[in-house]
Amino acid sequence: MTAGDIEQAERIYKYTLSVGLTADIIREAIRDIDIFLTVFPNYKSAISMRQLLQSSLK
Repeated sequence: MTAGDIEQAERIYKYTLSVGLTADIIREAIRDIDIFLTVFPNYKSAISMRQLLQSSLK
């Protein structure tokens, strides 16, 4: 994640999702964010990126 720049992080995540990642890779990214959130549970951009990734699996 790009610290302090939520918009840039979101653009990077959206671009990455647009190139057609496999569901396994997306799930791995979600697990990584979950680990991050155990340490920083209220980190809003991580929560937002997790939701974005989760929605891409539907």
